[in-house]
Parts: sequence; C-alpha cells; structure tokens
Amino acid sequence: MKRIPLFLLISSIFLLISCNTSNQTLKQEQQYSKKVEENTLDIFNLNGGFELSLKENNSLTEKNLTFIINENKFSPDVELLNDYEVSSKYRLFFLVDYNQVNVKYNGESKESIDINLEPYSKELINVTFEDLKTGTHDLIIMVIREPDYFVEEREFIPGSGRILKRRATLIVKENSIETVDYHYLPTTNNEMITDSPFLTKKINEPLSNIKTRENYTLNFYNQNEDSNYAIVSILNNKQVNITSRFITIRETGLVEIPFSIPSMTSETKNNLNIILFESPFETLEDEDGNLLQVNWRTYPSNLITIKN
Repeated sequence: MKRIPLFLLISSIFLLISCNTSNQTLKQEQQYSKKVEENTLDIFNLNGGFELSLKENNSLTEKNLTFIINENKFSPDVELLNDYEVSSKYRLFFLVDYNQVNVKYNGESKESIDINLEPYSKELINVTFEDLKTGTHDLIIMVIREPDYFVEEREFIPGSGRILKRRATLIVKENSIETVDYHYLPTTNNEMITDSPFLTKKINEPLSNIKTRENYTLNFYNQNEDSNYAIVSILNNKQVNITSRFITIRETGLVEIPFSIPSMTSETKNNLNIILFESPFETLEDEDGNLLQVNWRTYPSNLITIKN
C-alpha cells in the first residue's frame, strides 16, 4: 500500500474545507436573497450596524462639518461601512439645500447610487457635485438600507437603524445664504409624543401601508419652541414635491400637516420615506471651527409602502 505524502494529504483536506466553506457561503447568500425577495427575513433586527462618513480636503476642521471651496464643484469621499453578518444593499441620495441633485460617479450622472456590500465590508465612493451656485449651502448625503424592502400589513419598521445622513455646510466662494420662506404651523395639545414623523388617516395610529388617490396627515411632535424644519420626501429613488416644505413652529406639541400621495410610478408597490431636518440653513461651526448650540437632528419616518 502506497503512502500518501503528508503535504498532499493536508492540501487535499484544505481544498475540501475551502470548497465546502465556499459552497456554504454561496448557499447562505442565496437563501438570504430569496428571503429578502419574499419578505420573510427580519433584516432590520440583525446584530450589527452601518456607518456613513464624509471627507474632503477643504474641511474647516477635522470634524468635516464645514467645507470652504473656491470653485463651483465639490468632490468628497464618501465611505459606507456594512457591519452586519449578511450582505446588505444601500441606496445613496444627494441633496443640496434640501433638493435632490445628480452627482458624477464613475463618469456618469447619477440621481442615486446603489451599493451592495458583503458582510463586514466597506466601500469608498468618490462623487462630484457640479454646477454649484456661489454662496452657502446645506449639503446632505443620505443612505437608506434595503431600499427595495416592502412592508406588509401591520408591519412597522422605524427609520432609525435604516436611514443615515451626513450633513455639512458648504461655502462656495462666499458666505451668503439665500432667504427662505417658512410656513408657520400651529401645534395641538396632544399627548402622543414621538421623535419620528408618521402618517395617519383618521386616528392617531402610524400607517405602514397606504393607497394612492387618498389624503393623509403627516404628524410629528415638536419638542422645542421656535423651531424650523425642512421636510424631504423620497419615493423609491426620487424626491417628490410636497406643500409646506419649510416650516416654522413656535410652540411645543403635535404638528399636523395635510399630506397628499404623489403621482405613482407604474410599479404596483412603491416605498415612501419622509425625513425631517431640524434647523435648516444654520451652521454648526463658527468661522473659527468652534461648535455652536444648534440642533441638527434628523427625524426619519417609518417605512411606508404605497400600493396602487
């Protein structure tokens, strides 16, 4: 009986283990993708998280909260980290003064960018904002995790843990801010206190599934007197126009805004995300880089699926 050399035996065992591991990983990813398509995987209750960072050489400080540039384009590096044990899909959006804009990415103009990340991986994305107007702007890069996941009846998926943003002040050549018209809204003495905006029909119960050609009410609780907000509404991968986009509130309490469902696409299901940005057009740093007492909080809604 011939002896098998030890190194050949070890190599064979290692090859078998590698093949089995590779096949098992592929099988797990296929099962994960199938469950996502069938909405049978609770992908928003996994251990881990994700991170979004923004860097560029013209930052006022290392905090990357204020950028001062002398040309009408801006090319930051955006880093996206997937710290989950499974692959995840992310969709990046880009806003200037709370309006969605296209950016240049890999030589193409993009209104949004889809990024698929393997478990515990990250990707550096370089984008370019072009044709920027001279003056001071609010620049926002926002990411939505698993943007094509549709909620079922009675399923509630909060915005926290699903939406992240990086906000910065971008000064193009000179520090000047355009005048913004804010719409005043009163508050009601309602005991329902929540950090997140939500849609209702007749009763104060947050909705996850809504229908087209119907009117709803957007609700949120204002915690501070004399507050200003910008409201951004994203349908699938596009921003949609809403009335009273910039609002001012003098008292604490519940705010109620009439909300009409925007025009639908040809898809039978569409995802709607509503995000409130506090203190629009206010800077978080002074000219020396010192932090100011400004609320830059963001309040995302729960995931809302619209059915035609």
